[in-house]
Amino acid sequence: PEPTREDSTELYTKQNVENEKKTDEDAITDGEWSSDSSIDEGDFEERRAKNNEKDEEKLNAEDNFKENNYYVNRSNDPIDLNIISSNLTNVLIVLRKYFFIIVIALIAILFSIFLLYNTANANNVKNNEKISYEMRVENFLNTIQQIKNDFPSQKNVLWKSLFQKIKYVNESQPTRPAVMILIYNNSKEVAECIALKIGRAASNFLNTPGVVELIGDSDMNETDNELVIQYREPLKKKGVMIVYRLDEIPGLVAQSFHTFCDTYNPLVKRAVLLFTLDNSRLRNAENINPTKKAMEVLKLLWRDTLVDSKLNSLITRLTDTVLEINSEKNIKC
Repeated sequence: PEPTREDSTELYTKQNVENEKKTDEDAITDGEWSSDSSIDEGDFEERRAKNNEKDEEKLNAEDNFKENNYYVNRSNDPIDLNIISSNLTNVLIVLRKYFFIIVIALIAILFSIFLLYNTANANNVKNNEKISYEMRVENFLNTIQQIKNDFPSQKNVLWKSLFQKIKYVNESQPTRPAVMILIYNNSKEVAECIALKIGRAASNFLNTPGVVELIGDSDMNETDNELVIQYREPLKKKGVMIVYRLDEIPGLVAQSFHTFCDTYNPLVKRAVLLFTLDNSRLRNAENINPTKKAMEVLKLLWRDTLVDSKLNSLITRLTDTVLEINSEKNIKC
């Protein structure tokens, strides 16, 4: 068996002692030992300790060399290399086995992040649109308030109704236009001024380029189809139409407004239609509500040219919202 480190140390120590004794004996034999060169027992022990330290250092150096040489040789050991190769193969097999699972998991994570990102962006867009819409509504309400200040004799119900009807049209998917008649008695200028200002405010609120204006005239002779064809595209583009003096338009021409104001299949759904109507033809109409006044006036105007079925259907659509206009001392238009 290979000697241990302790055995080597003991061997070196014994050899050292024997060599030193031999040297001393040789010195005595040769007559070289004298009182001047002799050493006492303490010197001998000190010298032996130093030699032991040197021997220890040599043995440490040899041990380190052997240990390093062992690991170097071990790293080149075919058995160890086979073990490492086997471990790597096992790792590759596991990775190959779960490769698709890992890929699918990564795709799912990336897709989730993508969905969250898009959802966040969509929410931001919706929030921004909501804020923008709310600001537009507030601006429109402020405009209505300014117009109201110019006409102090008008009732609050007029402005509230105008605001609510037009606001509905500006919703994302309106199903029908806002149809309103401004009925008056000897206050034509006031009614037409309010209609114009409200029409412009509605156009600004709907973000459309202006207002379509039609002035009623007893000499109008367009058929209902001609009027529809003439005003379909302008109304789609501008979204707001003001028809002044509805009471002066002949019945055969006026029946085209059935298509404009239809509840189920209107010409343009996202539209504001404002009419002005003079009710001065009625007698003793002070105690009649505005809608009843408008219906009675229109019957008087068109009953001779339209059959009852068409007349009643047309009047029903035109009188969806009737708002009464009072006279004003001064108007700014």
